[in-house]
Amino acid sequence: MNVEFLKNLLLPIIKEKKLFSVDVVAFEETNKIKVSLHVSNSDIKKIIGYGGRVYRSVKTLLRYKFQNASLELLVNIANKKVL
Repeated sequence: MNVEFLKNLLLPIIKEKKLFSVDVVAFEETNKIKVSLHVSNSDIKKIIGYGGRVYRSVKTLLRYKFQNASLELLVNIANKKVL
């Protein structure tokens, strides 16, 4: 999967862009894809959105991008700590 799609989608709403990263792991045998979004603590609320609207929209767009209705998509939002 091209992670540039997610970066272009989410970077405009993120304040601390240097801490943003995306990891994608595909499990072809189980038809699952795990997407991990690493953001700063202050940007977690922006990625989730009010009532989870942004989070659900991201999942919907990823399902559309993969064009696979049986795909199980796991989206994980993690805090990236500043050292």
